[in-house]
Amino acid sequence: MRLRLEIVLTASIVGLFVGISVELGHSQSFDCKHAKFPDEVVICRDPGLSRLDSELARIFLNYRSLLKGSELRTLMKAQSDWLASRIKCRGDPECIPAKYEQRISYLSSHTQQNASGSSFESLPDQAPVATVKYDGKTASGLQYGELALTIDSEPMAGGPDRLPFVVGRYKGTEAFSIHLTDDSDTYGLEQPAATVSLITIDSSTPAPQVVLSYFWGGAHCCTLTRIATIDRAGQWHIVDAGTLDGDIGYQFKDLDGDGGSELVSIDNSFLYAFGCYACSYAPTQIHKLIGAALKDVTREPQYQSLLRHRLRQMEADASQQDQLHSNGYLGGWVASKALIGELRDAWSIMLNRYDRSSDWPLEECLTGALPDKCPADKVRKLSFPAALAKHLLSHGYITANEMQRLQVR
Repeated sequence: MRLRLEIVLTASIVGLFVGISVELGHSQSFDCKHAKFPDEVVICRDPGLSRLDSELARIFLNYRSLLKGSELRTLMKAQSDWLASRIKCRGDPECIPAKYEQRISYLSSHTQQNASGSSFESLPDQAPVATVKYDGKTASGLQYGELALTIDSEPMAGGPDRLPFVVGRYKGTEAFSIHLTDDSDTYGLEQPAATVSLITIDSSTPAPQVVLSYFWGGAHCCTLTRIATIDRAGQWHIVDAGTLDGDIGYQFKDLDGDGGSELVSIDNSFLYAFGCYACSYAPTQIHKLIGAALKDVTREPQYQSLLRHRLRQMEADASQQDQLHSNGYLGGWVASKALIGELRDAWSIMLNRYDRSSDWPLEECLTGALPDKCPADKVRKLSFPAALAKHLLSHGYITANEMQRLQVR
């Protein structure tokens, strides 16, 4: 068995393009138990060459993710040529490292030149126009131009816990209020601290948006966000921005340069879906406030560079954490690849890589009921590929036609 990188490159020569699958967490990108060619044997015996091989595999994977079309084909041809030249070194201990160092230097410089997604990631979070923090005990207020805000708490039904609320006055008249007591999934606290910020999310409105963020604590959970926005006619609307894992909430970044912030987060549905919390990875989500509703704009062309950059970060982190074969990683990774139009290649790699020995429960109820409400005789176990395909379909990453074409062995 040749090293996996070589398999990909050899296949590309005859026009059979498949995805790269490299074990970035190991000391070299192939299994030394199968090394039989002179160059492979030398690499396996020399720790320094093994590290060079692993480094080249990592850089090649990153650079490849930046390219498409003719540029990608050119890269694959050039890498095939490089591989042929390395094979000619046979067991020469001086020739092989020279080949690696030359190729690593070349790919590293070109990766930096083409890493266009980093410009999005380096954008600072949109600074709030104004912010007030509520400690959960004493009512707080904020005045900004003709907008006056009061934040306090109110009791939940049937207990001592309380939830924060906001009342907004605009041009001297009460214009809106944000209450959380109608959300049965929200947990109250005796002292429900919260933050209210004025952020320009929609630059076309006569006033900035009012953003209430409430974190109620707990294991890995949760930050609730509500947005009050005014339309051009002067009418205020309350937008439910949902609940996100952790205590951070959304990142507010002006990604498209229109003066208003997009809401950047991850798809929380992937957390715990295919593995433990710590070994779960989730694709990026981008929302934009359009009128009085949040629209998912993740797939729009102007955000593709950011998605590719986030994907490379995901791959690097999984490699560092030795999670490349984890089903928790592969679920989020396949979804991320689907967002940039690379589902087919990602699915093929996943089928060869996923952990078939995982004991994480993957089940469905044949009646359509929730798992905890399902009769025991109606519970059906699913393979990881089958469960992933269903998850991707139900959350909009693939269509029904695409699902039918996926192999779920």
